[in-house]
Amino acid sequence: MGWWVAAALGAALAGCGEAAAPAAPSRSGVAATRAVYDACFAVFLPPECTAGDPALRQAAEALHAQGWTAAAANRGFREALDGLETLAEQRGKRFAALPAAEREAWLLELQRSPDPRRRLLAQGLRVRFLAMIYSPPVGLRIAGLPPQPVVAADAAARVTALRQSLPASALRYDAARGEVAHSGGAIDVLIVGSGPAGAVLGHELRRGGKRVVLLDRGPLLVPGAADGRAMASLMESGGGRTSADGGVWFRNGQTVGGGTAVNIDLAFAPTLPLVRARIEAWRQAGRIGPEQFSQTQIAAAYAWVTGMIGTRQAGMEEVNANNRILWEGATREGMTPALYGLNTYAGGAGAGGVTDKRSAVEGLILTAMKDRANPLSLLPEARVMRLLWAPAAGPDRRAAGVEVEMQRPWDQPGMAGDLNGMHIPAGTRVRIAARQVILCAGTLGSAALLLNSGLDNGQIGRGIVAHPSMPLIGVFDREIRAWEGTPSTVYVADPAPAQGYVLEATSAMPAYVAGVTPGDGEHVFSLVHQFAHLGGFGVMLIDTPSPEHRIRVGGDGEPVIEYRLSEADK
Repeated sequence: MGWWVAAALGAALAGCGEAAAPAAPSRSGVAATRAVYDACFAVFLPPECTAGDPALRQAAEALHAQGWTAAAANRGFREALDGLETLAEQRGKRFAALPAAEREAWLLELQRSPDPRRRLLAQGLRVRFLAMIYSPPVGLRIAGLPPQPVVAADAAARVTALRQSLPASALRYDAARGEVAHSGGAIDVLIVGSGPAGAVLGHELRRGGKRVVLLDRGPLLVPGAADGRAMASLMESGGGRTSADGGVWFRNGQTVGGGTAVNIDLAFAPTLPLVRARIEAWRQAGRIGPEQFSQTQIAAAYAWVTGMIGTRQAGMEEVNANNRILWEGATREGMTPALYGLNTYAGGAGAGGVTDKRSAVEGLILTAMKDRANPLSLLPEARVMRLLWAPAAGPDRRAAGVEVEMQRPWDQPGMAGDLNGMHIPAGTRVRIAARQVILCAGTLGSAALLLNSGLDNGQIGRGIVAHPSMPLIGVFDREIRAWEGTPSTVYVADPAPAQGYVLEATSAMPAYVAGVTPGDGEHVFSLVHQFAHLGGFGVMLIDTPSPEHRIRVGGDGEPVIEYRLSEADK
């Protein structure tokens, strides 16, 4: 469970496809699409839920209208609605004309369909509508829940201050040649991806005297200007990426700082017994050498990271009522609960008043960019399409640069769009040459980029391991008020070695609770409106490697994840 669930209507819709795409008539026509939208809204928020409360009913009607305005401007959402109508027409029906009970039953049937396309369509619509209905500040007001601001009041000033604090950009765009180059000379190292690995390498290679350029497909969210954990638009595919069969959802950061900027702050130290056991298993299997990744090396590296990022140990005084559920229950069962390391400011004292988040952005990337002697160059909003190869072939083949497609500069609050002021039109393809290219685009991005660059190697993207998690949420006879205090502090690793899972306590917002609650719209409404009494924890599976788990690319060049939980985890 986490705070990263979409916190506003725009963020909720970001996973539906192309956010803010120009409105265009749907295949079925605007009126037909609107009818499907209206009918779906009534499934996920039945009129009888708000009929007895005039104020709530008025709020639901306003939300209904606002939701359509946003959906009509979002190509992905329109296409999903039209896809549902197409399936209904294949049955000789019109979705909006079905009785309410039949609409609800058919959507549930689609969610359980053996056809992954139908299943994903129905699941995607469910997530979109529930996120729309229950995400603050636009969604329905939940009794007792205080306002959850996402954007700082001084966000614009923070963006301006950051721009003024950075040295003049050394990157130059030559439109005639279609190239981006460094004014100081040849680029020594070009790093694709600015997440945990890319941020560390960029900081350290630049410190060692290299001329380094760091690329990222996503935007730069200025630290403290907004809560990145609550912005689905900062996730790859808007947080809507699933396995090919729709069984597992994958949430990868797609912003400067990568996952460090959008995750929910939990830090499992690599010196913990459950991590050490996995490393030793790799060693015994011959996957790493006898001298690699010793405990001394790992402890020193982690100490450096925690110092740079600001990871801190949670204290018992931070364990809120929700996290205490797991602590007390585990203790009664003879287990040993422990406290997380957190990438947050203590006591919620983060700058801006909207987030206590700490990340590689301020800890590593911006620090390196502000070094006047040899600043790191950052090019955000640049989607790397393929690697460019030096003339050599065979085993001596070497990357000599990349081809990128410039994205539309972000103009949302808190974003430093077109950071380098090059004004390259969106969609423009440019080349960037470098002596060395390092891929740090994550498991998904790096594999897709290698596959799209013409490499013939059957091991690329194969053998990936995920650690899916699922929540256990209960209704208590007392108020839990999960929104209070530090969201995540407690975990239990006792089952990890033998049973392959970890128990983890975090605090979720209403939209997440709605999305993971099975049942019809009325049941979801009833549960969410008991939000103050909800509490629980999650189960994180430690899956096992399999060569059948892999990333490939579809005909459009986009990644496809083939992943099924192992039999042991089922």
